Amino acid sequence: MTTEVHLIAQAWVAASASNTVAFGSLFAQDGFWRDMIAFTNDFHTIAKGFIRQAAIDRLPIAEASNARITTPLPAVARPFPDFAFIEVHFTFDTKIRLSIGVAKLIPVGDKKYAAYFLFTFLVHGHQPQLGAHRILGKHNTRTS
Repeated sequence: MTTEVHLIAQAWVAASASNTVAFGSLFAQDGFWRDMIAFTNDFHTIAKGFIRQAAIDRLPIAEASNARITTPLPAVARPFPDFAFIEVHFTFDTKIRLSIGVAKLIPVGDKKYAAYFLFTFLVHGHQPQLGAHRILGKHNTRTS
């Protein structure tokens, strides 16, 4: 991970947690937000045109705080030769419990990045099995 990628990801995560009204401006023109229970108490996909109002309505209720980048660390992904994005994984607290987010950031101007995709979800009763906590082994032959 380069320092520049980390700084871009950190700035986006910090901005997403700091201003409910400006939350919609953190998304690309055709971006969307997929939430699973963390903010909407249901499964919702919200298109760019509705993200600002959804954030105003739902973010204060969830009382999200303490957003922080987690593993895997932010990195540039290149699924096609002419297309790249920064993928950032982060966690945040809500009044219910720990939640997780994944954002795919694309350039939208001179040194400005916005989310093309944001996925947020509430972790139900356990820590996510990431990194060293991930289950190893093949299907139906779990090892720790």
